[in-house]
Amino acid sequence: MDVFEKSFMESKNCYSKGTTFTRKSNLSHLQIYMYSVYLKEKNKTIELILKDVINGLNGSFGLNNLKITFPSKSTSNLEKVRMIAPEFEKLLKQFQLYVEDDIIDHELLRISSAPKKISDIKSLVEKKYGYGTSSQELQWLQLSFFSDQSTLWYVDPYMDKYHNLFSLLVNEDVRLTDFKNFQKPAIEKFIEDGYLAENQDDFVKIHKALELFVIGKLYKDEVISYWHFPLEIQIVIDQMQEEGLIYFGKTLFSEPEQKYFNFYLNKSDFTDGLDLRNKYLHGTNSDSDEEHQNSYLIYLKLFVLALLKIVNDLAIDASIKNNY
Repeated sequence: MDVFEKSFMESKNCYSKGTTFTRKSNLSHLQIYMYSVYLKEKNKTIELILKDVINGLNGSFGLNNLKITFPSKSTSNLEKVRMIAPEFEKLLKQFQLYVEDDIIDHELLRISSAPKKISDIKSLVEKKYGYGTSSQELQWLQLSFFSDQSTLWYVDPYMDKYHNLFSLLVNEDVRLTDFKNFQKPAIEKFIEDGYLAENQDDFVKIHKALELFVIGKLYKDEVISYWHFPLEIQIVIDQMQEEGLIYFGKTLFSEPEQKYFNFYLNKSDFTDGLDLRNKYLHGTNSDSDEEHQNSYLIYLKLFVLALLKIVNDLAIDASIKNNY
């Protein structure tokens, strides 16, 4: 979201969705609808493909006994939603059992009827996600190097070419004397702290490139996936944890992903959530078949995303074990 969109947010309890989110959400919704139409012409369904994926997972990565029941083609849209909603939760509960006990025990699964929060689903992997702390140093570095609201990147003749200090210094040759007087103290402090350095031609260049790369990822995405980085960056991330700039979480879904799922499924985080789970669980849904179809397509999308996250988690865990 840009600054203009943020300034018109309705409430701090609303989900932060700008025009980019709306466009991508509509596109993904259209994609899954068109895919279902395409498969129907081939006498297939998305549900059959998902079932094949789940059957393929059983016996892979040490996973067994994963069971999901999908609605049939003849089921009405209302019945499809009411059927896939508990199966979605069942998928997550089964994975949670596997994380806890290394086995999916369906007898144990039936004992607990309480719903699992998205944030409660754990990962098989330590250091699954890294997040920025509330450290003033980290916030200052993010603002100075990556925010378009910083004044440090206003350097002639590049003012219209870049929108943050990091991009400016990576792509252009800028001397300390090119910065304005009010900018120089901050630049000099970054040189003193080792984030920047003057080369033999007196150009100010990025010095702690890997650290600033990680800080930039945290600024843009709010989260980093530790095991998707090469070893040299993992070492930097570990060092940043020791310095109090990063903390780790061990959940299947990252915190931004948890918010995304909660926006669609309930109102635990946001007052404008679609609340699909509770609507269909408590029978407060509308009578519109078109709305039921849209709700079902959303659930299918969330199911696919959750399944991809599970496959990714299993693959990372297997890779770590193989390397050790």
